[in-house]
Amino acid sequence: AKRPIFALGPSGGDVESLLNSTNSGVFVPFNSSSDIESGLIKVWDWYKNNWKEFNPQSTEKYSRRSLTQRMADLLNEISVQKP
Repeated sequence: AKRPIFALGPSGGDVESLLNSTNSGVFVPFNSSSDIESGLIKVWDWYKNNWKEFNPQSTEKYSRRSLTQRMADLLNEISVQKP
């Protein structure tokens, strides 16, 4: 959808790492009301500016097409390796 993800969760997890590496949204710790407020303000500012400042990168590798291709490749590898 090319829209930011707003995620709450424990710090140091996979979701936080993924959002930071792809710049595809905002992650905030669920136990920090000030961080939640700041994160919501950031997303709201992106919205008010027609998403001009929102710039996700390297997200194609997580598309359905790409993930399905990876799974098919793995299944093909498994079937080739069987005697």
